[in-house]
Amino acid sequence: MIINKLANLTQKDRETFFWISNFILLVCGVVSFIIGIWMYIEKSDFAELTPASYSAMTSAGICAFTGASMCIICIIGCLVVWFRSKIMLITYVAFIIILGITQLLITITGLFNTENAQEFIRKDLLKNINSTHVLSQMGHKVELRITWDHMQETLQCCGVDRPDDWFYSKQWPNSQYVPDSCCNITNFASENDTYHCGMLPENRNLWHQQGCYPVFIDWLFHHIYIITWLAVVLVIVEIIVLIASILIWKPISEFHRIHQKRNHRRRLVEEANEELRLNPMDRIGNAANEPESVDQIT
Repeated sequence: MIINKLANLTQKDRETFFWISNFILLVCGVVSFIIGIWMYIEKSDFAELTPASYSAMTSAGICAFTGASMCIICIIGCLVVWFRSKIMLITYVAFIIILGITQLLITITGLFNTENAQEFIRKDLLKNINSTHVLSQMGHKVELRITWDHMQETLQCCGVDRPDDWFYSKQWPNSQYVPDSCCNITNFASENDTYHCGMLPENRNLWHQQGCYPVFIDWLFHHIYIITWLAVVLVIVEIIVLIASILIWKPISEFHRIHQKRNHRRRLVEEANEELRLNPMDRIGNAANEPESVDQIT
């Protein structure tokens, strides 16, 4: 039923549908770009502890690049209607298909690969506990202790699965210590009182008992879920745009057919005029056969 209605749309309605779908695509592109910028600004905490393939920076880059690409594609879509160009329309459709496949892969990865990703991140956190520093994505040497302290204080957690993960780490290979950032501030009169509380294993009830892995995963996958569902929306919009592109093909083809007919007629007229210009005597009779006087005519 819907297909029949779309097939019976007039040329003007098809162009209007294309303009609307292209505008929706533009809005989605702008939103995606803004989300990418927001992720880059707001979600850079704990970046050193995040695997590069799952970091907020990577997600921010994907969103920003996708948004910018969609805006460029929308400009091509506008040129398609303005110039009635088949080549531009084919280019437009090709870009939409490539973008749609990319978004579909992101959606599948985000929805069905979470368990493997979570286990990979957990192992990476355990490895980082025994590392003193790491190279950031910008190539700078970053002390992991600072990042761990910031995360444990912010998320109110300790270790990966439990505080015991810190025992016998490289910072204190012979002791069952934890960083002072593991100390639960609510158990102390002031923050200064937490000094060296991580070196009191007999008072471990003063530490955060929850590991950082569950809350870190929630924090990390928050932006992954955003980009996944954004990809779902974009795939739906891109399908609508492809339908609009198919519908606009007929008016553009009709325009080219009429234009070719006009050009063909114009060429015929120009060729006829050119032939007359080159052979002007063809329309003049032979003077020898003309009567010499009026008397001969009578």
